[in-house]
Amino acid sequence: MEKKLLLFCLFLIAFSGKVLAHEVEVDSVVNSQFYRNSVYAELLGNGVFGSLNYERLFWIPASETTVAARVGGLLLEAGQVGGTFEYQMIAVGEVTFFSGKRAVKFESGFGVTVYTDSQGYNEAYGHSGNYWEFIPVLRIGARWQPRAKPYLVRLGFTPLFFGDDSPVYKFPVVPFGGLSFGYSFGKRHK
Repeated sequence: MEKKLLLFCLFLIAFSGKVLAHEVEVDSVVNSQFYRNSVYAELLGNGVFGSLNYERLFWIPASETTVAARVGGLLLEAGQVGGTFEYQMIAVGEVTFFSGKRAVKFESGFGVTVYTDSQGYNEAYGHSGNYWEFIPVLRIGARWQPRAKPYLVRLGFTPLFFGDDSPVYKFPVVPFGGLSFGYSFGKRHK
């Protein structure tokens, strides 16, 4: 009887513990979630007053690098010339790269800002036709975007490259900067 009781107790001790190899830790689930899409407002940034933007994130698993493709813009009223609505339009396109597991990441990239005025506005100021300017932009900065939270803050140094023939700026390179606040959505597991 003692041998059976001892064997029964050893059996209970051996198989009464949890099997931890098959459980998922709560932290790993939270850290594996991310948001693929973001919308945000940027103040200054690409050589303009500001812009409203949409951004899509793409992960490169082999290098743990994230690529962000951004499009945005702003339409400003320039007044009325001859009873017609005149405007200034700004369009922004940008590709940035960042990596890391922390919420604050170093961000670098490049893009272009397209600036145009309507024809009537330009004629009122002595220019003929629509005015278009393509402004190359670099970005070096930081991004705060925790994986499990839907918020986004960016701060960047964005020098603008105008060249020698720009009628707006007299210098070929103009130092600039920007600040962005946004919201992310489209969560899925990595």
